[in-house]
Amino acid sequence: MKYPNFSTLRLTRDLETDEIEFDEPALMAAADAMGETITGPDDVGRVLHQWYTAHRAAGGAPDPVAEDLFWEAVEEHDSPHHYDLPVEPPLPGDIRAMRLQYGLTQPQAAALAGVAVQTWKNYEAPIMLERNRRPITAVWGLFLLSIGQHPRYSVTTK
Repeated sequence: MKYPNFSTLRLTRDLETDEIEFDEPALMAAADAMGETITGPDDVGRVLHQWYTAHRAAGGAPDPVAEDLFWEAVEEHDSPHHYDLPVEPPLPGDIRAMRLQYGLTQPQAAALAGVAVQTWKNYEAPIMLERNRRPITAVWGLFLLSIGQHPRYSVTTK
């Protein structure tokens, strides 16, 4: 099976936020070549892994970001906390709906998440707007803990 050249992915990682960036059309082309469908972050990871594995097996050069991601996944799997993956934040409309469901104003939600009010507003901004921002998983996890909706943890009082 012939995949697109892995370098077309232009895989990078922001050292400050740890966010991974890549060329989405290149990833979709690789997914199509593999007969895979991408519907979420787990699918992205699976396709990246399969593509990179095939790339290396064909003699392709190592990619530092892909190598880091691979070894982090191995370490995480071998850890006693391997099930403890971050909770991915939902889409802006769902963030707003959750805030409203719990009767919170934007300033209250921002305080619970530990971010500025404008930052929270940007989380709720429609995706097509330039100011839209996605919460990092730590911020989203803190917010879920604060409202008692984290899927794995809960806050206990002393």
